[in-house]
Amino acid sequence: MKKLHFLLSGILIICLIGSSSCAILNKSKGNDAPTLKFKIPVGQSLVFESEASSQIEMEQMGQTISISSKSTGKVKASSLEQLENTCKIEFETLAMTQNVESPMGGGDTDFSEILGLKTTGILSAKGVLEELEGFESYPTISTAMGEDVTPDVFKMGLEQLFFILPDGPVKKGSTWTEGISNEMPYSGGTLSTTGQMIYEVLEKIIVEGHNCFKIKGTAETKTSGTFEQQGTEIILNRTTKINSDIIFSIDKGMYLSTVTSTITDGIIDVPAANMTMPQKITGKSSVKVIF
Repeated sequence: MKKLHFLLSGILIICLIGSSSCAILNKSKGNDAPTLKFKIPVGQSLVFESEASSQIEMEQMGQTISISSKSTGKVKASSLEQLENTCKIEFETLAMTQNVESPMGGGDTDFSEILGLKTTGILSAKGVLEELEGFESYPTISTAMGEDVTPDVFKMGLEQLFFILPDGPVKKGSTWTEGISNEMPYSGGTLSTTGQMIYEVLEKIIVEGHNCFKIKGTAETKTSGTFEQQGTEIILNRTTKINSDIIFSIDKGMYLSTVTSTITDGIIDVPAANMTMPQKITGKSSVKVIF
């Protein structure tokens, strides 16, 4: 029987990723309970620099298969127009890479077709990115593993650059939650993810002269769905634990960095072959915002 390979390489390249700032952290002064808001002043541009890696271990036909993936990306965000509690943002993909190593193949994915492409969206002060337009110009990219990255995947990546901020003032010990619910079309099927992210303000600090909050995010999500690969029906079920460290600049109205780690346990069922394959995925991703 031909061995199957699956989308296990963390191809959601632009999501929840960043590297932590290397500045010295100190206790901050000033308003101890500000209201957090996302803001990008009109005419200002910033760049989200991302890195991500994952390691997959999967049991298949009595063998352990290991797949590793590394990816990077740069997305430029420019503020075009200030609206009431929102701003219109233009996004441009500046760089994107992915390398996959697997016994079933691998190599580098060519993302040159999407470099320089632009989309627009409306970003609210709370961190909701809506009315994304321009993805009709995005092609479907075939990865080094032979899987397709559709415009819907790129769109979800942009949406996940931001997270929901709470209503009202926050201080050390403040907590809030964000519901996680999305569906991603994939290979003739759909993958659905649900869960809840809990945020907690750990402390107020100064980073490179800016008043910031250090925020911890934790979540457990469940992903399930049915799709096809090589003409065979695949049933996927996964549980993922997420831990994220965020440095949010009160002065800038933007996070400076995020670092996220994930541990995923899952099962892949292939009914036609009466085969069940357990899998374990560990991942780390980071985003650093360059002003």
